[in-house]
Amino acid sequence: MQQIWYCDSGSSKHMTGDRSLLSNFVSKLGKLVNFGNGVKGRTMGYGCVRYGSLTIERVAYVEGLKYNLLSCGQFCDKGFQVTFLPEKCLLIGQDDNKIYLSGKRIRNSIYYFDFKEENEHPQLCLFSKSNNGNGWLWHKRLAHLNFKNLNKLAKRDW
Repeated sequence: MQQIWYCDSGSSKHMTGDRSLLSNFVSKLGKLVNFGNGVKGRTMGYGCVRYGSLTIERVAYVEGLKYNLLSCGQFCDKGFQVTFLPEKCLLIGQDDNKIYLSGKRIRNSIYYFDFKEENEHPQLCLFSKSNNGNGWLWHKRLAHLNFKNLNKLAKRDW
């Protein structure tokens, strides 16, 4: 099975049909899951999926499921924000504002994360030296204007 994970706002839990994707697996016979085509599969246990610095816990292994699903609701319950944009989907930490996952959109309908691609966005901020020490303050006040333009403003005394 691929490492494609679909971002599903209708799914009540993270789930996969590929047991090999899960670490720390615990066998636990669980409830039946209804698939979109009317077929049912049984939850056979739970494990974790790791991607970069992100560990996704309580991922259900559902026998017969042909896709990997990530639950938007389960992410929100864990303190993340799921943001859908016209061409991509972002998983953002509410506490640290860090982008943990960046997904793509297929044919204007389905959003997915490809765990085989390098998907992490390092938080990087480059700036130049400020003369008066108030650079960060003005950076915030001016809607996060970049420091190059802040320095231009400072030199022209605007």
